[in-house]
Amino acid sequence: MLNKTNNQQILSNAESFFTRTEMNPFNSSLSGEQSKEIARYMLFIMKNRLSVGAESYGAEVPITVKDLDEWTKKHGKSRDNIDETLEELVDALVYLSAEFLQPLPNSKNSRIKELGLEYKREIREALHHLSNSMFSLLSAKDKRAIYVNEEKKKRR
Repeated sequence: MLNKTNNQQILSNAESFFTRTEMNPFNSSLSGEQSKEIARYMLFIMKNRLSVGAESYGAEVPITVKDLDEWTKKHGKSRDNIDETLEELVDALVYLSAEFLQPLPNSKNSRIKELGLEYKREIREALHHLSNSMFSLLSAKDKRAIYVNEEKKKRR
């Protein structure tokens, strides 16, 4: 069996997460087939983004300490997946907040009004999930710092 590249491992992990049945409760209005369609689309986007990133960074996303060390030696600066994720989440929160602030068109059609309200509710829910993700990542980053420091002490 061939070893998977970092990006292949990431896609495989994402696919297994996206296809779990517990993903659907994030939006219970979706059918199982709609959830599968969205999961396929998300994987397609991730695959393209990973390809673009590998080309622009000259390497795949680092997973191991060895990957990070090699990146640092080659580029003279380090990478931190959590810090990069936090930066991307901040960008997502900014763009999504701007989207949320856009006024809905004034329509007399009750179905159009209802769709507009559903749209705003889903945007607000996405903002909520992104905010929760930031809190979780900041907490994880703190915990990582503690265990990394403990590991460094053991090596001394």
